[in-house]
Amino acid sequence: MAAITRDEEVALARRVRAGDRDAEAELVRKHLDWVRCIAGRFRGLGVDYEDLVQCGSIGLLFAVRRYDPDRGARLTSYSHDFILGRITNALSKAARTRLEQLSTGSLAAILARPAAEEDGPSAEALGSACERHLDHTERQVVILRHGDLRQRSYRQVAAILGRSKPDVGRIYRRALAKLRPVLANPSAA
Repeated sequence: MAAITRDEEVALARRVRAGDRDAEAELVRKHLDWVRCIAGRFRGLGVDYEDLVQCGSIGLLFAVRRYDPDRGARLTSYSHDFILGRITNALSKAARTRLEQLSTGSLAAILARPAAEEDGPSAEALGSACERHLDHTERQVVILRHGDLRQRSYRQVAAILGRSKPDVGRIYRRALAKLRPVLANPSAA
C-alpha cells in the first residue's frame, strides 16, 4: 500500500469533504493497493481480477466521499465493507448469469432428473427455481458449487463463504431437497 500517514489521510479527507476532487483522486490512488488486496481474495471465481479491482475501486470512491476522519477510524477500516460489497455484488451478478447459462446437465444430474426429458430443465427454469425457492445462502452455495461449470468441494465453498465445511454441506443438501420436487414437476412451481 502506498505509505500514507494518519495525518496525511486526515488532511486529504478534510479537503475531500470541502469538495476538492484532486484530494479525492489522491486518496483513492493511495488506497488502490488496499482494493487490490481485497480483490485478490476472490481470484478464480469467474470474474476477471481487473474487473474485481474496478468494482472495488468504485466502492473505495464511495467510501472516500463519505469518510469522516474525525470519527477516529482509518480509511482502510471504513472502506473495507464498501469495497467488499461492490466486489461480492459483481461476483453475485456474474454467478447468477453463469447459473442461467449453466448447462443443466451438471446440476440436473445431481438432482437425479428422470430421463423422460431428454435435455432436462432449461437453464432459465433452473435459474428461476433457484431464485424463487432458495434463500440467499442456499443460492450462494449452489452457485459456488456449480455456477461456473466446475464443481467446487464443500471445503472450497466453505473457505469462500467463511463457513464450516459441515455447514456448507447441510446448506447444499437442503437446497437440493428444495429443488428436486420443483424441477421434477415444473407445473407445481
